Amino acid sequence: MKPLPSRRDGRETRARLLDVAQRAFEERGYHGASVAEICRRASVANGTFYRYFHDKDEVFLHLAERLGQGLEAVLSTALKRPGTVEDRLCRALGAFYSYVGEHRALWQIFREAEFVRLELPVRVYHRLARRIEEHIFTRDDQAGEAARAAIPFALMGCAYMVGTRYIIWENRPVPEADLEAVVAFATRGLSTDAPLAPVPWPPAAGDTAGPGLGATVKDTTALDDGPPDDPGAPADGGAAEPGRDETAGERTRRRLLWAAEQCFGEMGYFGAQIADITRLAGVAQGTFYVHFPGKVDILRELVRDINRRLRRRVRMAIAAAGDRRHAEVLGLAAFLQWLHGRGGIYRIVREAEFVDEEVARWYYTRLAQGYVPALAAAAEAGTVRPIAPEPLAYALLGLGHISGLRWVLWP
Repeated sequence: MKPLPSRRDGRETRARLLDVAQRAFEERGYHGASVAEICRRASVANGTFYRYFHDKDEVFLHLAERLGQGLEAVLSTALKRPGTVEDRLCRALGAFYSYVGEHRALWQIFREAEFVRLELPVRVYHRLARRIEEHIFTRDDQAGEAARAAIPFALMGCAYMVGTRYIIWENRPVPEADLEAVVAFATRGLSTDAPLAPVPWPPAAGDTAGPGLGATVKDTTALDDGPPDDPGAPADGGAAEPGRDETAGERTRRRLLWAAEQCFGEMGYFGAQIADITRLAGVAQGTFYVHFPGKVDILRELVRDINRRLRRRVRMAIAAAGDRRHAEVLGLAAFLQWLHGRGGIYRIVREAEFVDEEVARWYYTRLAQGYVPALAAAAEAGTVRPIAPEPLAYALLGLGHISGLRWVLWP
């Protein structure tokens, strides 16, 4: 970071560049905005930009860090005030949603920052987690080390997903009822005092899902394991219907999807080119356009395919669940196991938000819609608390989201 200008007019120019850059990044994203565009909007020469900043990355990351510092300040203030844990969490969550709602552009920049410089959001999340831990747990608290490490991140995950839904996707404030639902889940948990139903054990033949975090699930998705060379190999994303042989065109389409998954997962959407995909798939570039009009189209299909594969994986895992409480544990375990060694898959989904928000929003909405009826039925049966099922579904998605980042994908 270059030193702050000593002259007032220099400080004003620098501030104007930051303000214009914030709007440009909000509208066009990191990859869509350029130094030339920022300078044009600020009515300064390109050379003027470099008097104050080394490059575009410095401006982008400065804005992302500004969001982190602001969040840390408002959360600390809300959590320091006296009251019960529930009171302080309610204030903190309200402060979080108010701040990111007022600084929506900065939050969007912060969310994209993990694809520019991962260590920045990781550092901010750890700072926020320390603040939450300081004010939620007392010195005499009997909570173990694992709980102290996990609960602050779980709270942030729940807040993140509900906030993303309303503030980013729908561009409106988080409803008070949804805030109350998240606080109820965070402070009272999911389970009622109803006895847990027994889980069938040992599992049925061919089912390796057991009743615990160490459970494993047989994966039948060829795209997860390697290039789909075998015409009879089971797979999603263009595979033939049961009882029908797969055509050569369907096999090629699946191979392109597999190659796109590898390229986007390793290089990112903006770093990967169609030539990289076709080279890995072993087909001519012209063949790509037989199946997909462009790069964004194969990304959309890939996100939908990943969604189908994940939902199938979770269905397999929870088949032996005694009730919804078991299902949540088994489903989360299956998700984390699925991510392990496949970090590129989740990168694709998350980065899609900054390429085609509609398909990324569809991905999470589709998962949430699958939660809602089951949660409502479980509440009716008295096995989970009567918390509004829709915000609870997004909170549970956020719990899985942050768990996957914190304990599987982050270095």
